[in-house]
Amino acid sequence: MQFIFLFVIALLLGCCGLAYVWNRFRRFEWMPREGLRRNLVALIPVVALAAWWTSSIDGLAAIMHLAVLWAVFDVVFLPFRPHRYIAGYMALATTTAVLVYAHVACCRVTPTRYELSTAKDIGGRKLRIAFFSDAHIGTTFDGAQMGPILDDIASERPDVLLIVGDLVDDDTKRIDWERAVEAMAGFQTPLGKYFVFGNHDRGYRNRRDFPTAKLVGDLERAGVKVLRDETVSLRDGVMLIGRLDRLFSGRRTAAELLPPHDSTQYRIVMDHQPADYEAEAAAGADLVLSGHTHGGQLWPLGFLMLCTANDHVYGHVRKAGTDFLVSSGISDWALSFKTGCQSEFVIVDVTGNTPAE
Repeated sequence: MQFIFLFVIALLLGCCGLAYVWNRFRRFEWMPREGLRRNLVALIPVVALAAWWTSSIDGLAAIMHLAVLWAVFDVVFLPFRPHRYIAGYMALATTTAVLVYAHVACCRVTPTRYELSTAKDIGGRKLRIAFFSDAHIGTTFDGAQMGPILDDIASERPDVLLIVGDLVDDDTKRIDWERAVEAMAGFQTPLGKYFVFGNHDRGYRNRRDFPTAKLVGDLERAGVKVLRDETVSLRDGVMLIGRLDRLFSGRRTAAELLPPHDSTQYRIVMDHQPADYEAEAAAGADLVLSGHTHGGQLWPLGFLMLCTANDHVYGHVRKAGTDFLVSSGISDWALSFKTGCQSEFVIVDVTGNTPAE
């Protein structure tokens, strides 16, 4: 529901931005001065920009950025009234620079590191967790490019790999999925590989050319354990709880999955959407890992996300003794821009209390 809300707002803003940009193009001194011809010629660059990156959603994002920056420069240059329409040229140049940066930030995946500590015995001095979310395979990288990303994660020598939802979506192709899962099969960690569903993994429009059953079967054959409201022991003192996405009917509550008799264990929760913090903290989770928000994606969408159904949009926050981490993901759904964050995989080092011998 929150995505529909955000999409409707973005569409309305995009239409307003398109009208503004169309009007502004007509102010360039090289534009024809006749009425109809002037309007038609002004429409050409606007339509070309809207089709940028072959994606209508990317085009919408480009139009919104251009409209906002153009309005800013119109205000800045209003007192000067230069001979040429400098505000327009500045808006075009700045928008191009911002979107090039945003495209690189979206497509280049870098590590983000966190260091946490606990008074609990976690079966050793340290536990290194690697996790990523929101791959949306086929959006900014194809199946063959999953291998190099996993190689970068493997170079961090994690103890366990956690995949926190939205590995695929409606637009992921079967060939890309098969290549990606082949790369995952070759990835090895001492404590295993685990996956939980996100809101996109089952698909919305039933147009994906492989079913959810194949997704699950391929993951299991690749050695990736799919957790659906299930708990597993990673090692002495550490338990992993994988929750179904909050859009699944019949999802068990945090209290049901985190009973008090397990409270001596260090309990890690994989929950794709960061939207159940109060219940997870009350149930005694030690660490909750999420994605879903894409780190806010495009500024200022992060503020809108906090106003809808999310408890947190990006990064680390600690509440009632529970550490919550939200990743921006290693890709995006439908968009190839990030102006609010950087695509990432996450490395979490947890230091535990080792009893004296």
